[in-house]
Amino acid sequence: MPYIGKSPHFGVRNRFIYTASADATSISGADANGATLTFTDGAYVDVYLNGILLKAGTDYVTTTANTIGSLAALSTSDEVVVLVYDVFSVSDTVSATSGGTFSGAVTHTGAFTSLGIDDDATETAIKITSDEAVGIGTSLTPNNYSGYQSLTIGGGAATTGATVDLEDSSGNLEGRINGTNGVVYIEADPSNSTGTSKISLEVDGTSRMTIDSGGDVDIETGDIFFSTAGKGINLGVTSNTDSNTLDDYEEGTFTGSFTNFSGSATFSNAVYTKIGQMVFFTLHITGKENTSDGDQMTVTGFPFAVLGEHPASVGMNDNEFGHAMVNTAEYMYFYNLTGGSFTYDMFPHTSGYARIQGAYRIA
Repeated sequence: MPYIGKSPHFGVRNRFIYTASADATSISGADANGATLTFTDGAYVDVYLNGILLKAGTDYVTTTANTIGSLAALSTSDEVVVLVYDVFSVSDTVSATSGGTFSGAVTHTGAFTSLGIDDDATETAIKITSDEAVGIGTSLTPNNYSGYQSLTIGGGAATTGATVDLEDSSGNLEGRINGTNGVVYIEADPSNSTGTSKISLEVDGTSRMTIDSGGDVDIETGDIFFSTAGKGINLGVTSNTDSNTLDDYEEGTFTGSFTNFSGSATFSNAVYTKIGQMVFFTLHITGKENTSDGDQMTVTGFPFAVLGEHPASVGMNDNEFGHAMVNTAEYMYFYNLTGGSFTYDMFPHTSGYARIQGAYRIA
């Protein structure tokens, strides 16, 4: 039986011809024709010196890869011919027509084309593009993934929407994400009938928000805020209605002071809460008049402009009867009603105080 080599016409050998240099004891590298000596197994190599076959292991060795070594010192112009026979093996191959199993790693340096990852796929099941986008059930045309390293599920082959099921180690359904007709649904164990499932959002390993099976939303850390102005929360309605939108809430302090007051006064506990267009405030004033003048005592420093001359709803606790109102300049005027006539002598000449709480509408 002829020897089967790697030549497409069953060639049995490769021939390498070298012209020796003086005192050379090994042969390797490119031969006289530019072919580089290579061999897989030294048992399939024959070496001739000036036409005489040398004895392997005695006249030369092949222990160094692709090298004929341990030669007796050669003379100038000695001719060395090396015949290399290829080793042919079919014992560890996978049939191109019948298929088989690869137990080791498989590396492709060229393009890899497949009808599917699973063995029963009849069309493109998973595609990974050159820019690392992943498509499941879609061909990933440039229009639907360009600029993203995305995972696309569905595509033209989807009939009832795309679904991602999240299961535990036993294959039990724990959660589901699916999209149908432009709506994305996130479900916490849709098969759970005990009412104990929930959706929990965590950041850095800490639960931040939970939606329970009854629909209650629990904000466990942090606040809810809007990144731009003009947003609000609709209360008591099922649609976005301006009249039911709470779009502003604020708490703070303000610094009050007197004008048109001949004495001295100290302002404290001046705080406010603003809900929508209404401002609720409290204020404590301690003062003493130097003279019994008739000036109209005016408190300034309120935090927001008043709507028109909106009267403040004011409750007072002082050592006389007091009245007040707020006008468009954010001033509150004090006066007393004594004997049926107004006077502006708010505080007595010795000492006095006023504890005030009220509300007014802003512009």
